[in-house]
Amino acid sequence: MNDIKFENMHYVERVARIILGYGLIFSVAFQPVPLDYLLILPLIAIYPSLTGIVGWDPFYALFEINSESAEKGMEMNTPYMGASPAASAV
Repeated sequence: MNDIKFENMHYVERVARIILGYGLIFSVAFQPVPLDYLLILPLIAIYPSLTGIVGWDPFYALFEINSESAEKGMEMNTPYMGASPAASAV
């Protein structure tokens, strides 16, 4: 079976990317000075904005990273909060 997942980002990361992208775009839009090298910021902003809106990052897919499942992994790896095995053996 083909196991393609079309969302590989957590919603918090998606919102952060969208805010970052729009922040870069609007930082250039409201500059009173000559823009010379600042015109590259909207081009850089395209990537985080688009991946945030779509919810899929091609680099995450390439390296098999999935920030959406990070919560599930953290729940399974929580340490035991009771007495340590060494203390009960004494």
